[in-house]
Amino acid sequence: MHPIPLDKTVTLTLQGTKLALAEHETSILAQDGGEAARFRIVGMGAGRVALALGGGHLSINATGDAWVKPGEAGVGETFQWMETIYGEPMLMSLATNRYLTVDPASGQVSATSPGARSDRADHARFVVAVGER
Repeated sequence: MHPIPLDKTVTLTLQGTKLALAEHETSILAQDGGEAARFRIVGMGAGRVALALGGGHLSINATGDAWVKPGEAGVGETFQWMETIYGEPMLMSLATNRYLTVDPASGQVSATSPGARSDRADHARFVVAVGER
């Protein structure tokens, strides 16, 4: 187990998969130019976090779609930080009780994964790289 990098700036990339974004496509996890977005991990208590980006937070709606919502973090912006038995971080949305996942072909971020699969086809495991605060 690894400690949650609270109040740290991190990048999230898919475990074992590279996003194959075309020039005209974007992803919440990638900034202009294809560089990884830098989220600040905000502690929400009880192992829960919000992912701050710019003046907002990564938000999940009732159908699992992701977007960056301006302002303070609420339930839709809160994730339970979990790890697989191999120490791979997974983020469960409190809005959907599903895990944050990324379509590697389109970069579309959502919270629709029911959980980890042994074949890793869930695309819900992340590599967290801690950067500067």
